[in-house]
Amino acid sequence: MKKSILSKICLITILTLGSLISHTGVIIANNNENSISMTENAKNYIQSIKGETDSGGNVRYSFISKVELDKETANLKIFNAVNGKTREITLKTDDGKSFLGSSDSFDSGDWKPFELEFKDRGDIKRLNRRDLLFYKANVLIGSTKKVEDDIPELKDGQKIVIKASNQHPNKGEVVKYTIKSADKDVSEIYYSGNVWFNDRSGNIENSLSQEFQTLDDNGNLVMYVNLTTEHIKDGVYYFNELHLKRNTLPDYIQLNRQDLIETDSTSKVYVGVNNEEPIGRPQLQGKKFGVYANYKKIRRGTPVKYTIKTEEDKIRDFGFLLSNSSNDSFYSQFATYDSEGNRIVFVDTNNLEIGKKYNVGTLGDSIGSDIKPEDIYNADGEFEVSNEDVRRDKPENIDTNEDKTKLNKSATKENNVLNKILANTGLLTGGIGVLTVIILLVIVFILRKKK
Repeated sequence: MKKSILSKICLITILTLGSLISHTGVIIANNNENSISMTENAKNYIQSIKGETDSGGNVRYSFISKVELDKETANLKIFNAVNGKTREITLKTDDGKSFLGSSDSFDSGDWKPFELEFKDRGDIKRLNRRDLLFYKANVLIGSTKKVEDDIPELKDGQKIVIKASNQHPNKGEVVKYTIKSADKDVSEIYYSGNVWFNDRSGNIENSLSQEFQTLDDNGNLVMYVNLTTEHIKDGVYYFNELHLKRNTLPDYIQLNRQDLIETDSTSKVYVGVNNEEPIGRPQLQGKKFGVYANYKKIRRGTPVKYTIKTEEDKIRDFGFLLSNSSNDSFYSQFATYDSEGNRIVFVDTNNLEIGKKYNVGTLGDSIGSDIKPEDIYNADGEFEVSNEDVRRDKPENIDTNEDKTKLNKSATKENNVLNKILANTGLLTGGIGVLTVIILLVIVFILRKKK
């Protein structure tokens, strides 16, 4: 019954808004379309670039120059938009203006140019993917259809959007990531730093067998990653760092984990698993810090993931977690942040002693600024090295004050969403606006009752 009422109310709301838009002449436009313009290199050198297949199934490309170039061969590099594989075709010329070349034994796919190299009065000129983008000189091989590139949407305030072509691939498959940056001067991807991490182990992969990176037909960055079995362990992979090259100074942007969290919903990739590692819920219980270990018992070798919580911001600068049992102590393997922005630390247990229990004794940073044990609530931090893996499903105690705070935050978020809707639709005044406000408030009330 509630669902039926809710459905009717939603329908009325949609009809009301539709009527309002039609009467006010509001046009909702897609502002995410990329208009590809001709670069200066393209204007100076390219009359045309065309690709086709001949009767024998060979790929043939022609390049006509606006100016007379050196009467030497030109090299055209092309890539398969399906899997990132690349090929090179030699283009020959008799007059320095018309260049033609072909190649055989192509895999099925949607092949596109990404680099053209030639000589102009002895100087080597290289035209990149952006220079060639205007011409759309793709060639379809086999039964492959034209690859439809994703168009990620940048929301207000977002630095970057990353979208994986397949978030549940099999090992050995290729995943294409589409990257859209708010910075218009970004031209390509740097591969330095710790790019991906595994949510089960904290293991870092710098490239995951990177295949190729370029621009798609919309001018967005794309990179192809081959999930080869020798490199990939089971788990969910998240972006941890990303370095982007710029055409102007500063010549690169470094995006850290905190910058990339907002991309998790579309960029995380599940390999060999169907679910993410559950997010830990540390309790403070009046302390300055709280810790939560995802296992109560573990086999030696099973990584332990700690989630750290604090009401202060300092924890976000802490890189090490010190655990202890009796007089034994060790530092963590790797530290980063989960999808909710909580500090997480992965602990390597390969060298721990079976039968012993371990817990967090203190927190410290790289310069030795330690947090006192009495400031840490660690009732959920203990684990025992055993012959089995037993997960910790919930905290030992529930912080009721914290739950109330969460409810208040949730209510505030709902109100903020409602206000944004109203502001964006211009419905704060007028008779129709009042009606719509009432309808939306009723919807919010019903949703809260259901909770």
